[in-house]
Amino acid sequence: MSKTPVSALGEFGLIEKISEWVTLKDSDVLKSIGDDAAVFHPAEGMEQLISTDCLVEGIHFDLTYQSLRHLGYKSVAVNVSDIYAMNGTPQYITLALALPQKITVELLEEFYAGVHLACKDFHVAVIGGDLSASSGNMFISVTVTGFANRDEIVYRNGAKPGDLIVVSGNPGRSFAGLKVLIREKEFYLSDPENFAPTLDRHSWVIERHLAPKPRTEVLSWLNQKRVKPTAMIDLSDGLAGDLFHICKQSGVGAVLDELSLPVTEPIRSVAEQFDEESTKWALFGGEDYELLFTVNPEWRLIIESNDELTIIGEITDQTETMLLREAEGDETEIEKQGWNHFN
Repeated sequence: MSKTPVSALGEFGLIEKISEWVTLKDSDVLKSIGDDAAVFHPAEGMEQLISTDCLVEGIHFDLTYQSLRHLGYKSVAVNVSDIYAMNGTPQYITLALALPQKITVELLEEFYAGVHLACKDFHVAVIGGDLSASSGNMFISVTVTGFANRDEIVYRNGAKPGDLIVVSGNPGRSFAGLKVLIREKEFYLSDPENFAPTLDRHSWVIERHLAPKPRTEVLSWLNQKRVKPTAMIDLSDGLAGDLFHICKQSGVGAVLDELSLPVTEPIRSVAEQFDEESTKWALFGGEDYELLFTVNPEWRLIIESNDELTIIGEITDQTETMLLREAEGDETEIEKQGWNHFN
């Protein structure tokens, strides 16, 4: 691959390139990339949603094993996930980048190829952003707008005692993938000349970490069945940490059933390789971008009919107290922890 420094194009030349790389259009957008601000029609009769998130090299991603294409995809996916977690529909994104010198035009094109693919998958369009040089690491900031019917929006503060706690997919999967990637990086750094990656047998967990996909099909299914969660959040900081957000804002507690946690064999296998407990990975691992929600128990049979959903516990009236009912029957308090950016 040729290597063209970003400085060879300059900011305006690079903006022109970006507008070519991200070509999805929307009839409601009157002006996108190329002016001081984007102009678009909000969805008529709907409430507007907006969320901003950032990804920082060395904190959220490592370019040793994260390809720029995967990173572009993930940058969009983790942000639209916030809109889905409100039971909304994402619509537009703006994307701001701070680029170190090591990021060439060719690498940036790979990044935007991933962005473009994610935009197609989640039916959103890039309508603006910003560019800056960085004296250190790469920095990505994404703002996403969306919309929802006022009566259909789901907040974090609606959980009630007796509600079922439900999760999609397999919490801990992304963390398992991260552990494998970090181990392979250490192998590479210790002996780069003889390094031979062995990632194929762990592709299922690695995929979830490098290119997570928000569970749009789960939301569509819930809406089709007319099941509205009482509270909902996407799993970014780990199941325990994100459940605590719901408990705190709803003024409730929770009991989780260890035997109900959907920890699959690939996750258990990786945990065993590191001599760690897969249950802890399910509770405290982050970046799964699955949906965690509470629902009235009258919907139990409907929820149980979906193989992608698992009932893992119930909401209690013990304010902000989270317990784990262990396999032996004992109940122990779950630490109120999630990913802390400032540790």
